[in-house]
Amino acid sequence: MPPVRSLAQQFEVTVPTIQRVVARLGAMGLVTAKRGSGIRVNDPWSRGDLFLAPLWFEALADRPDQACAILADFLELRRMVAARLVVRAQKHVEAGDTRIALALARLQNAASLKERAEADLGFTSAVLDVSGQLAARFLFRAVERLVREAPFVAEALYGDAARHRRVLVEVAAAIGAGERTAAKLVEAALERWDARTIVRFKSYLETGQAPAALPSTLGP
Repeated sequence: MPPVRSLAQQFEVTVPTIQRVVARLGAMGLVTAKRGSGIRVNDPWSRGDLFLAPLWFEALADRPDQACAILADFLELRRMVAARLVVRAQKHVEAGDTRIALALARLQNAASLKERAEADLGFTSAVLDVSGQLAARFLFRAVERLVREAPFVAEALYGDAARHRRVLVEVAAAIGAGERTAAKLVEAALERWDARTIVRFKSYLETGQAPAALPSTLGP
């Protein structure tokens, strides 16, 4: 990349502003800045992390097949981890912990797309709280950011209210099942939901807009 002073002149901003931008890009793994060596642009495929996901979807908005492939990877990772977390949380539910049940009830009563998305994230948070798995929480923070920031992801996941509720019923039943079958039941339910999500997501990208009744992104 050009030197910091050149970038500041090009974009008509101060040098400290460019330095802050470069520092942020460096924290995301997109550039490496070394004194005396300038700013080197990195390959995002090899140096990026989960938190780049919203930017990937923005960059691939005109390439639906590639965007769908990345979303499919994220959803596959999410459901594999979710299946194990449900098993881990079972003993707490059996011991009388009501956090998951309360979160599930809020999710089932959610009406609008935004309410379903927020309630679903709350349900995931409750499962993470009960399971006590710190690393999984970091992973789901990236998924949460994807839902909130990437265009059309929330609509693809939660726009079909009836299908979403059927998945919830299956997940709730799995939580009460034995340890041997719970993970398989959860993963199977989420896999069906994810397959439909990909279809909806691709449709939104190809048409360039979500259905008129749905906002294009979630609010804060």
